[in-house]
Amino acid sequence: MKIMLRVIAVLFVLIAALLIGIVISIGLDPDTDLRVPVAIGYVIGGCALIWLAQWLWRRPGRAAAGPAA
Repeated sequence: MKIMLRVIAVLFVLIAALLIGIVISIGLDPDTDLRVPVAIGYVIGGCALIWLAQWLWRRPGRAAAGPAA
């Protein structure tokens, strides 16, 4: 299960990089019309995916049982 979560985390990072790369490439091309709300949405979505990926990567395992009384 841990490997599957890490694979999903890597996938999320790749998707986030794609979204942010789209914003950068459209913003630098003078012939395209940059729609600011869409660009902001892509950046926020990319940041959310990166945050979710790091949460999945560092997700703690099951907590150990407490000391026996």
